[in-house]
Amino acid sequence: MKILSLLLLLNFTVFFNINAQDPTPDNKKILLLYETQQFAEASKYLSQFYTESSTDIQLINSIAYSYRMAGDFQQASIYYNKLYILDTLNTTALTNLAYINNQRGLYKTSMDLYKKLLSIDSTNIGAYTALANLSRREKDIISAFNYLHKANTLQPTNSNIAYEFVQLCLELNQSDKADSVLTIALEGDPENANLLHSKAKVSEEQKKYKEVIELSKKLIDLGEDSQPIWSLMARAYFKLDDFESAMQVYTDATLLYETWGEMDYYYMAMSCKALKRFDEGLEFMEKTLKEAISPNTGFYFARKADLLVDLNKPSAAAADYIRSFQYEESTINYFSLAVLYDFNLQNKANALKYYTLYLNKKPPTQEQSYIEYAQERIKALK
Repeated sequence: MKILSLLLLLNFTVFFNINAQDPTPDNKKILLLYETQQFAEASKYLSQFYTESSTDIQLINSIAYSYRMAGDFQQASIYYNKLYILDTLNTTALTNLAYINNQRGLYKTSMDLYKKLLSIDSTNIGAYTALANLSRREKDIISAFNYLHKANTLQPTNSNIAYEFVQLCLELNQSDKADSVLTIALEGDPENANLLHSKAKVSEEQKKYKEVIELSKKLIDLGEDSQPIWSLMARAYFKLDDFESAMQVYTDATLLYETWGEMDYYYMAMSCKALKRFDEGLEFMEKTLKEAISPNTGFYFARKADLLVDLNKPSAAAADYIRSFQYEESTINYFSLAVLYDFNLQNKANALKYYTLYLNKKPPTQEQSYIEYAQERIKALK
């Protein structure tokens, strides 16, 4: 029974004619190798019985399977190709070839094989979902949507397919379609946290804020109290102008999650404003701005200024150097601004100001040549 269960689990059978005159593999040995996960040994053993002229489909399939399970995709591909040549309608060969090519990074070949598979079996769910994933990888969202739509139509109660399809629906702003897909899927799996979370997001898109709150509470009761779920519930209360509840949700969630994103801090700030808790609101708005501004913003403004210098637009360049100081006080940017005022804009007063500021910022020793130059220019300008 153990051996039979293993064969059923693998969806794989090996039946060799032990009465044939030609040497044949020992079934017991093969099953033992499979049971002990010795697939590389199994592939070596089975290959002894194969010749280039062999047309034994079961033998070729067994060798291909063994190589695949051993992780030797190149050899597995060779034998699955032999199987496909013998029978171009062999869906097992096509499925495995498509999978192996995908694993080897040969995505276009994999897509072509999955399409061939669908031309033989138009109800193959695995092929549709695989093609959807491959299409997403190619940034072809529309094709991915169509493949998942077909898969979902064939199996509307499949939770995994429904979840993936809904994510694409949301990307394409098709919240009504997402809602109908989730309604059917949740009938069969009413406590699926992924589906419930997606339903909450769809309800938010549809401005059904009371439903968002109910779904969020259900998820939290199920133990799925992730930060995005708390955030969905708090934002829903905010949209209903229940600012007290919104802040209470954020306060409760802060016991679990100390830091939040830009939009959540904004909702906190505006909730506090509505509740006339202005000091707290100002603190949250400061956090909003901190999250909104990239740590590289100052660097980017300075590099933009460099480009403006190259374009002979010194005034605009000076403005962007000055803007960069709001985000990052890089000493070399003070030096660059001083040089810009000194020679491009002929503004000696500002040149002297920024050379002096550059030295006051105590630039690193790696900038020694700039330090000496700034010192000489200050003497000259004075």
